[in-house]
Amino acid sequence: MGARSLRAIATDGGRLVIDFFALCGVPTSAADYVALAQRFQRWEIRDVPPLSEVPPDWAMRFVNVVDVLYDADRELSLVASSALGELLRGVPGVPDISRLASRLCELSQSSPEITR
Repeated sequence: MGARSLRAIATDGGRLVIDFFALCGVPTSAADYVALAQRFQRWEIRDVPPLSEVPPDWAMRFVNVVDVLYDADRELSLVASSALGELLRGVPGVPDISRLASRLCELSQSSPEITR
């Protein structure tokens, strides 16, 4: 993505498998996610922590990723050690958390569920 690079776990057949920290723990923008969404139809984000345990800018990047994938009608699977409600509970400084919850529920209905 421009001069930046992300380290994916796997990329094959239109599928991107990436760790949460590799995707959201580095400076990226919505434009980066749009470019990736054009290239990959199916996404798997692994090791998603409760968003209350990460810096607010990481949580906001996750919101941006989900927004882009939702708008692009992409498949998303999350691998997390907590249930969705626990992932989103008590997140400071992220104004769009209720929209994120709604979009994750809709995305999980059209693609594999969140795996714990």
